[in-house]
Amino acid sequence: MIVIFIFILIAVGLLSTKILHRYISIKKIPWYVYISVWIGWFMCFSIVILVPIDILCTDYRQCKHISDSQSEKLNEIITNISNGTNSGSNNNNNNNNEIINKYDSCEEPWAYISNDKLEYIYQTFYFGTLLLTWLVYPLMGSFVLAGDFHLSGRITRSIKENAYLYLIFGVIGLVVMIWLLAVKQLDWNSMVGFAMAAANTWGLCLVIILMGYGLVETPRSIWVSSQRSLVLKHLQFKAVELLNSKKKANEELIATMKVIRRIQEKTKKYDPYEKYIKIIVDQCPPEQYALVQRGEGDGEATYSVLVALNSRLKNAITNSQRAEFLYDQCLVEAFELQDIQNSAISLDKNVNWSFREQRQGRFAKKLDIMEWIWYNYLEISVFRVAAIVFAVLSLLIIWSEFALAFTSFDISVLSNIVKHSNVSNIFVQFILFFPLGYEALTCYSTLFKIRIFNYYRLIPHQHSDSNSIIFSAAYLCRLGAPLCYNFIQFINMNSGIEDNRTSFSVVMGTMNVAPFLGTYFYIYFPLLIVIVCLSTLFNVYSRIMNCLNISKFRFDVDFSHEQIDEGKFLIDSERRKWTQNNIKPLSSKSPPPSLDSTSNNPKQIFKSGSTTISKQSPPNLNVSGGNINNNNTNNGNTSSARSFIDSFLKKSSNNNNNNNNNNNPYEQTLLFDESNDFDDDDDIESGGAGRPTYNAHLSSSFNGGANSTSISGYPQINKMFGGANRYSQLPKK
Repeated sequence: MIVIFIFILIAVGLLSTKILHRYISIKKIPWYVYISVWIGWFMCFSIVILVPIDILCTDYRQCKHISDSQSEKLNEIITNISNGTNSGSNNNNNNNNEIINKYDSCEEPWAYISNDKLEYIYQTFYFGTLLLTWLVYPLMGSFVLAGDFHLSGRITRSIKENAYLYLIFGVIGLVVMIWLLAVKQLDWNSMVGFAMAAANTWGLCLVIILMGYGLVETPRSIWVSSQRSLVLKHLQFKAVELLNSKKKANEELIATMKVIRRIQEKTKKYDPYEKYIKIIVDQCPPEQYALVQRGEGDGEATYSVLVALNSRLKNAITNSQRAEFLYDQCLVEAFELQDIQNSAISLDKNVNWSFREQRQGRFAKKLDIMEWIWYNYLEISVFRVAAIVFAVLSLLIIWSEFALAFTSFDISVLSNIVKHSNVSNIFVQFILFFPLGYEALTCYSTLFKIRIFNYYRLIPHQHSDSNSIIFSAAYLCRLGAPLCYNFIQFINMNSGIEDNRTSFSVVMGTMNVAPFLGTYFYIYFPLLIVIVCLSTLFNVYSRIMNCLNISKFRFDVDFSHEQIDEGKFLIDSERRKWTQNNIKPLSSKSPPPSLDSTSNNPKQIFKSGSTTISKQSPPNLNVSGGNINNNNTNNGNTSSARSFIDSFLKKSSNNNNNNNNNNNPYEQTLLFDESNDFDDDDDIESGGAGRPTYNAHLSSSFNGGANSTSISGYPQINKMFGGANRYSQLPKK
């Protein structure tokens, strides 16, 4: 049995690695972040997996205990029956037979683990997650955000930033400890239980809120996925929002680089801060930074100013890359959904993907037909059936939470199934694994969708930053134990009878030293899940935002908004641009360059037509007044600039010219208004005259900027830099 248990832990480790790989890359974030987050995820997922096994083992031990304690009585009954001396009624005989059959069929579970081993594992995982979530992750989060240039400085800053929080917790903990010792006269173990109760109370509050949202949103989102026209509306609505977010991220990046440029201009050679300024400049996107010709600010360089500026630059680059990816991801999803809708009338039974590479090989045609059948005949039905199953399961869990309040009798469906079924029945094992797994799915998936002021946000395809993944791991560790404790509560496996208590209940049992927290709170607080579910079901949050004139999309067939029409116009414009430039998303998606990497000038890869272009930073070009000035200090003439442009355009010979007669405002070629040329000293964030005027469809990269009508001999330069290169990081397929 221990081999099976080890196999389960290995499977959990692989699952943790797979999910973690969806959001981050070990090559792009610090190794210590990856390892610590993986450990936290592994322990949290392991607790969820072990609890159903624990319940099976507990039921088996209870069965064996009752069987052994009544062995003499059962033997006497069997003897009387065999000798024919039993004068009882047929009903008594039937009852005796049921007792015999029940306790003679105690079969050891397929993954049986002894009580002592399970308790040791639970203690290790539980206190390990507590250590990570309350100590390691807060310090590590501050460490990765610190802008200091020395390791000791980053460590010191992370400790200082968390010292105030720990000081407050320490004072509160000391007061509570004195109160427990003086008034309640509790021993050390009881105080540990009180601390566990306090931590798990906060965790249970998070579980009820997150799970309440997920129990409604999970089946609803699956059902909505079967309504393709509604999904397309949502993508159109979201495209405009993502575009605005991208513009704001670009503006912040420009403003930050202008401050850096000003400091660089005023810093003399051999200045003691020159090496720090060089580190900051090397982190700037080279092409964008080359276009910022005049800085802003007082330009005074001090160590504290440079530290804050370094931290600000990291955050600005992360937000810019993230906004770029989310916008391109939205476009790709919209394009593919349109392709699927158009394939319904396809005579060759094939989904003609506009921006995917066609399959090759002997089975390509068969796979294309199977894909067409899936999208046109199976997908919608499968989604709807899955949504109904999950909705029923959500109702079952909500009812079980509601049944906790009725302590005098058991009305929980899951509890009665476990009580009146044989432990060896595979159906019971499935009943235990599936509901808890679904609870974890709804709770964790909601956590992964959370965005806090766009600061903490998990982005798929390895676009999540270190701070966001640390934040998610910290809260994931806070949810595991309370989630499982709540599950054991509503299947009634947490009673005071020692033989009926799971190993998990034994470890968490000291929580009952605080009567309000241990007895009443964990019974009646879960009833609030009904309110959370109803609020989610009726879109209370979206309706409140709409009343405040803050546009939120509602998944309603009758929902209409001018932003949907604008998004439709935008997506159609981008589709034409992709088609004109023959843009193909890369088959393999590379995550954005790491700010912790030693390489400060990563290559940007994209495809234009059939040509794959690997582009390093171009010469420092200043486009102003229709002239191209090469600002490369190593070469004073413009030959290198023109040579670069000539070679670049030659590689992209398949690129068509822009249609000058198109009146679509989203297809203008200017990235920003060159008349401003960043000469005005107004702060870009204040919306002054110096703020670049963006067209709505363009990306966060500043590879363009040249007016195609103002550069003699190069009418395509802006389309290439503002068009194809912006798709350097397209969603993974």
